[in-house]
Amino acid sequence: MKPPAPELHRDLTAWVKNGGVLVFVDDGSDPYNAVKEWWNTGGMSYSSPAAHLFEQLGIDGREGMSPIGKGAVIVRKASPAALAAAGGRRDHRH
Repeated sequence: MKPPAPELHRDLTAWVKNGGVLVFVDDGSDPYNAVKEWWNTGGMSYSSPAAHLFEQLGIDGREGMSPIGKGAVIVRKASPAALAAAGGRRDHRH
């Protein structure tokens, strides 16, 4: 889901800094990152809304956990579409 405006990232960053934990799942492969939207028009030149969010949070967006103020961000590089398509299937190998 793409954020409707950059202000959402400001509010989300404040929430994390105050103790929230954000789990961010995306591999950057969504073709909609390239549509003309707020993150790449009007003086902004981000490759995706995630790039803007990561800048607001002060992280580089690498996979893993980053403490931010009293909270944290956990980044998982995976395609949300692929995860949704997998549904409830699980690998039951031990």
